[in-house]
Amino acid sequence: MNQYIKMLKNKSYFLLILGQIISSFGSEMYLIALTLLVLKNNGKGSSISMLYIIMLIPSIAFGPFIGILVDRMSKKKLLITADLARGILCIVSILFIKNIVVLYIFIFMQSIFGVVFGPSLRTAMVKIVDRDKLTIANSLYAFLDNTSRLIGPSLGGILVIIIGYKSIFLINGVSFIIASIFTIFIRINEKISISEDAVIRSKYAEYLKNFKEGVSYINKSNLIKFVIIFFALAMISIGALSVLNVLIINDVLKYSSAQYGIIMGIYSGGLIFGSLIAGKIADKYNELTIMIIGVGIYGVFYIGFTSINLFFVTALFIFLNGIISSCIDISYETYLQKEVNEEMQGRVFSIDISIGNCITILSMGSIGFVSELCGVRTISLLLAIYLGILALVSYRFIKSNTLIKNKRMRWLE
Repeated sequence: MNQYIKMLKNKSYFLLILGQIISSFGSEMYLIALTLLVLKNNGKGSSISMLYIIMLIPSIAFGPFIGILVDRMSKKKLLITADLARGILCIVSILFIKNIVVLYIFIFMQSIFGVVFGPSLRTAMVKIVDRDKLTIANSLYAFLDNTSRLIGPSLGGILVIIIGYKSIFLINGVSFIIASIFTIFIRINEKISISEDAVIRSKYAEYLKNFKEGVSYINKSNLIKFVIIFFALAMISIGALSVLNVLIINDVLKYSSAQYGIIMGIYSGGLIFGSLIAGKIADKYNELTIMIIGVGIYGVFYIGFTSINLFFVTALFIFLNGIISSCIDISYETYLQKEVNEEMQGRVFSIDISIGNCITILSMGSIGFVSELCGVRTISLLLAIYLGILALVSYRFIKSNTLIKNKRMRWLE
């Protein structure tokens, strides 16, 4: 706990996460309100799918090229611009709250600035926090962010009834503006080697060249390439299982809606607890160890979650998987922050986010159809077993690959 308290004494880090936690609460309430609004106006599940697809498309379409801007421009300015733009867009969208088509356009534009924000935050963290403190910094941020994810949706659902959709939109917009104000007072040690105007005026061919440099950098780094591919393969299953949770709990295990709410709250509790202990685990094992073993354990726990129809056992396994999920995510992010060269981080992070969102759309979009053909329990067990096999194969690959093994892999010695 002392490590987290010391981390908060870093003024720039404190201001950064304070602003982002405020905006995260606003975003979680906004997402619930937005989902309910779209469902109310359309009444179809397909409209919700369209909403989430619209939110993900900008990352896939623009992410790799926005990464070039992140590498070449001031991270502080990008963070301020992204938060300020999202805040203004959200507030202005109140005028079109009854027109779903126009509202989708505003959501799309907000998502574009969200793509700017993501890699900017990850690269800024490296410049604000010492490298050996990154795991603690990411753990604390994840803890606070997961807490907002636990409280925000419930609060949003209640406030929609009390104060209405427009007020939620306004709260979210203001939260982004507050975050941008906090960022103004952050000190980030960065050197810009090229004028920002020149970066913005760069021709398409230059963007394409820089994007290829990012892909080439990943391809030439055996360990970074392995980690990105491993995580992407894991997300095929983990993303699909997150969709199957509701079907398993309601249709397979036959729990009530109230029990479903309790179980998902317990999962969020696991995420929060995992965020707290990730720093302690990182003191004993490196990030790659936690990722590979964590994915295998996640699969094992999910088999227990799917197979044993006792409420307290289900709750225990979902809590443990929440812990493991947090540890995997924090380790993955910390590993890339430590290992990727600073001048390439924007491009690598953006490519990584784009790959992740592509897989999320594919796995979440196809799993419903596949589960209807194979059965929910069957496909869930197969996906869980797949994670165990992936972890085992990855471990053996690391152990036998000299180019990767020589990269200070203490846990294999």
